Amino acid sequence: MIRKKGLYQPNISELIDMLSIFFIKEIKDQKNKKKINLKLKNIRRDLRFLLKKKKIFLNSKMIRKISLVGIINLLVWDLKDEMLVNKKRYNNYLKKALELNTIRNVVFNCMMKNFKEFEENRSRLIKFGKINRNWHKFIISKVKYL
Repeated sequence: MIRKKGLYQPNISELIDMLSIFFIKEIKDQKNKKKINLKLKNIRRDLRFLLKKKKIFLNSKMIRKISLVGIINLLVWDLKDEMLVNKKRYNNYLKKALELNTIRNVVFNCMMKNFKEFEENRSRLIKFGKINRNWHKFIISKVKYL
């Protein structure tokens, strides 16, 4: 990614999220491997640049959050694939994907705070709806302490 004035410039948390998505694409999309590898190279370069510029060193808590974002992205991607294959269970898979997405968003917002880059307009929704299942509430409560 080339940094130019006036263009949208992702922050560290957004780059981490993009990196995990492109890792998944790298495995699942063999046809566009060269384009994906170029994107990965650019994202890693930008990430290194921002971490160095802000003098941020990743500790074990941050690495856990980064891993969690990647795992959840993979689970949501797999649920999306299942929705296309098993249309009778589409709504069940969609609900699970939405629940996982809200957990990922909590982690994402925590990362932005940890990296001192939190901006309200970049924060992500963390409310699933009126009813959250117990496992969902439990994980969100634990994520906040990572």
